[in-house]
Amino acid sequence: MPDDKVLQVAILIWGCVFCAIAALCIFLSSNYDREKRRYLILMESFASLLLLMDAMAHIFSGYPEVPGSVMVCISSFLVFLLSDVFLLCFHIYVCVYLFSKKERRTLKRVKARYVIAAAGAAFVVISQFTHWYYYIDGDESGNVSADKQRGQDKGKT
Repeated sequence: MPDDKVLQVAILIWGCVFCAIAALCIFLSSNYDREKRRYLILMESFASLLLLMDAMAHIFSGYPEVPGSVMVCISSFLVFLLSDVFLLCFHIYVCVYLFSKKERRTLKRVKARYVIAAAGAAFVVISQFTHWYYYIDGDESGNVSADKQRGQDKGKT
């Protein structure tokens, strides 16, 4: 019987393949208007990449040499970044359905979501290179940075 890690990787890769097939089918279809179809294809493509990177992080977790550690860091970074990008694409897709082009440009809540998504992506990038809030070690275990940990310890005493 395969172990849990093999099953998790298999499920992630099948999800990746399913999302890639869905993106291809949406690309080949003509049932959607052009703008809606574009964001559906982007969402499916980013979901496929996200699942692939998560599978890569699982495959290389615990790999004893430097390439495994680097792959885990890169894959985990892309998982965190692509989750923000996927949510932004979903937000845009919903806005295309709900609002006209003029409303999307003028509504403050739509603009606020763009700013929040950009800030989230910026925090992922900053955290990856400075270990400001969160860092990923070679074993793919995410760790809270030492500064954050000290703050949590102070709150417990």
